Order: sequence, then C-alpha cells, then structure tokens
Amino acid sequence: MRIIGASVMFVCDERFSVVKNGGVVFENGCIIESGEYEALVQKYMPESSRDTCEFFEDCVLLPALINAHIHFEFSSNSTSFTYGSFEGWLASVMARRDDVLGSMQESIESSINEQLDSGVGSVGAISSYGDDMEILAHSPLKVVYFSEVIGSNPAAVDMLFSHFKERFTRAMSLASKLALDSGTAERGERLAPESSLPRARAPRFFPAIAIHSPYSVHSVLAKHVIAFGREMFRERARECGQDSHTSARVINPCERSCSFSAHFLESNAERVWLESGGASGAESSQESGGWFYDFYTKTLGLKNPRPYYTIESFMQQFWGERVAFVHGVAMSETESRALIDSGAHLLTCPRSNRLLGGSMLKLQGLDSRLATRLGIGSDGASSNANTNMLDELRAGLFGMEYPLDWLARILLLAATRGNASALGLANGSLEQGRSADMAVFAIKGIADSSQPAVHFIMLARKALRLYIDGEQVDRVGDKAEG
Repeated sequence: MRIIGASVMFVCDERFSVVKNGGVVFENGCIIESGEYEALVQKYMPESSRDTCEFFEDCVLLPALINAHIHFEFSSNSTSFTYGSFEGWLASVMARRDDVLGSMQESIESSINEQLDSGVGSVGAISSYGDDMEILAHSPLKVVYFSEVIGSNPAAVDMLFSHFKERFTRAMSLASKLALDSGTAERGERLAPESSLPRARAPRFFPAIAIHSPYSVHSVLAKHVIAFGREMFRERARECGQDSHTSARVINPCERSCSFSAHFLESNAERVWLESGGASGAESSQESGGWFYDFYTKTLGLKNPRPYYTIESFMQQFWGERVAFVHGVAMSETESRALIDSGAHLLTCPRSNRLLGGSMLKLQGLDSRLATRLGIGSDGASSNANTNMLDELRAGLFGMEYPLDWLARILLLAATRGNASALGLANGSLEQGRSADMAVFAIKGIADSSQPAVHFIMLARKALRLYIDGEQVDRVGDKAEG
C-alpha cells in the first residue's frame, strides 16, 4: 500500500472536485481512497510504514491523461501533407501516404515517449495497417488498439473483410498471450511469495475496432465487421468468465465488450455527400454530391457513386455498442442529441480540426449534455504539429468558444473521465475502485491559484511522475524505477 499527495488534486469525478493538499491511497493497481493527504496518512499508515508516503509541494495530482484518438503509424510526417481544407488534406494523403509510412518504428517510439512525457497513461490507437501493434503492446502505455477497416469498393468487400479479420485476430491473439503471461506470473507469485518473480503487470493491451468513416467504408463491410467484433468478444467474455484470477485486479469494460470508433462528420464536404443520397438519378447525385462525388469518380474510379449511408443510418448501426464518434465539427444539434440519447461519445481533436476544417468544435451549438460525453485526442502527426496532449488541451482552451473556467473543467474531464468511458477503461478518475493511473505535474504557485484548472492547462509542461496501475513508469529506453 502507498499514498501520494500534492498541493492540488483534481479528482475528475462528475463534479470536478478539487482538493487542496489531496492524496490517494492505492494498492495492487487499484485506488483504495482519495481525500485529504494527512487524513489518509493517519488512517492507513502506522508511523513505521510512512516511508511509502510521498507528498509533492507546488504540484498537481490528477488521473493520468488519456489520448483517446491517435494515429501512431503516421508519426513520421512533418511536411508531406497539405492543410487548410479537409478536401486538400485528404487528396495529399492519398498521394503521399506511402512516403510517410516507411521506417516508422523510430518515430512511433518517439511518439510513445511524447505521450509519457505529457502525462498520458492510456491511448486509443487507431491502426490502419497493424504495423504499430507489437511496439505498442510492449510499451508502458495502456493501449486500446483499434484495428481500422477502410474500403468502399463493393467488388473488394470480401477481400477487405478478410484482411481486417487477419489483423484483428492477430491483435486478439497478442492480447490473450500477454494476459496469459501476466496471469502465469501472478499465479506463480501467489504460490511462492518468496520467489524472485516480479509482481504481475495487469493487462494493458486491449483490441478494439474502428470503422474509418461513412465516406470510406462500404455499408456491407461495416455490417460484417461490427458483427464479427460482437461475436469475438462474446467468446472472449465466456473465456474471461472462466478465469478466476481476473477478480484480483481492476477489470476494464473493454475487456468484456468491444469498443468501437469512427471518424464522423469531420467536414462539411462529408455532410454534403451523405445528404446527397436523397437525390434521384446519377445526374442529380453528381450535382448534389459535391467534392466526394469527384473523389469517388476521379480518384477511386467508381462509376455513378452514391453514399452507402445517411447520417442517421451510419450512427444507428452502432447503437447498443460502446462507440466514440470522432470530430463531429459538421454535426447538427439534432445529431448531437441523438448521439447523447444513444449513450455514444464524441471525441474532439481541436488542432486537427483547425488545420483540416478551419474551425474547432462549437459546443454551444450542440446539445448541452454533450459536455458530459466528450473526449479528446491529438489525432496523428498527419494532421497536427505533434501529439502532445498538454498542447492539445491548451489549443482547446484558447480556440474553443465557451466560458473559460467551464471550458477548462470540460477539457480536463474529457482528457480523463470522458476518454476512459469512451474507450472502456476503468481509469480516468481518482475515485475508489478505479485503476491507479495517476500523473503529477510541478506548477509553481498552484497552491494559491483561484483558477487551478485554467492554470494547469496553461502551465503544465511535462509530468514529474507518472503511474500506470500503481507502478511508476518512465520513457521508453529509460530505466524504470520501482
């Protein structure tokens, strides 16, 4: 059992409780209690054991940040793509993506370290090719790994589905192997407490599924993929139900049921395309389909293309699942209400949205409840200056139109509690029973701040300490401390 504390603690519960001189008691990767540091020390620690307690002056303690939407495979991009419009960016990606995807391992490792430095303990990693699977699975990060399906050519649906199944099955097998290795070590430690085996690391790699977008995935392909994911997780849930050893640790919802993700209404061009499905005849479709009609005919070589979904039907195929729609900058108030009513989440990527679409998410034009279902991500280096979550929060604070104090709280909750819920993780808050994923940041004068959330986003630069499942972690390539 250990206790850490700091001058200011953001619990990141529903009320965004801020505790002066707060602390957290944790053991075996799980938070036992949070509250006032001195009271917790008196309650849990006899004087002889207080060397396991640590208090950080002029610091903020909060849940480890979560980057819920990041593309590691594009980490080597710098000047390859065009910005200023979604259409221009997508055309540049189609033309130059192969140049960016080569020799990605070093850039992925650098991006992993960027996450750790910025206090990120968990990521929602979108993988188009599976080339980042092994390095992420063996990184210190807690990874919800979204195998992404993409493809709109009806003649290629079977081939695309086969390729997706191979990648997703590989991710599931890797997750099972890692969990088995962890369970074997844990059981060995129980049977022989005096042995030299290290304490088992709880699973940190969780397969999930991404449907790229309504403009890029055929509806039949999406239907097959979603059904396949459901069935794979039913089998896995049955297997987990037979494992008596998982009860000793915190269980993440994404271990029991599949998490889904989809880019959605990232641009007005996408909205125009999806709404053109109501036009009659090829000529009407050509007139109303806008930029995407030309994209399908000229870039992809499809004749007389029509959208495979309406806006509503794309959303509805996920109802009943844990799903996070990403971007939503072209979403209407009506659609945001449907999203909330369905239990779905929305992930915003402020800098990517500004670079590709010209503006960030406008919360005030959407259902007011959306703030409680909001998450945030950096997107990939293909549409950002970097993947640093502290920079992403600052961009949101400076660029999103909303009252400042409320916006700071919304953004911090999005980067913690909201992202955990969207991904199906049991962290994101310092409440009892959550995973002990925590970060400490040094911010001079924070103890006297009248706006601690605002000042944190403005001034936080690099995590002083990062814990994942109660274990202190360091950058990849650095020696980890106990």
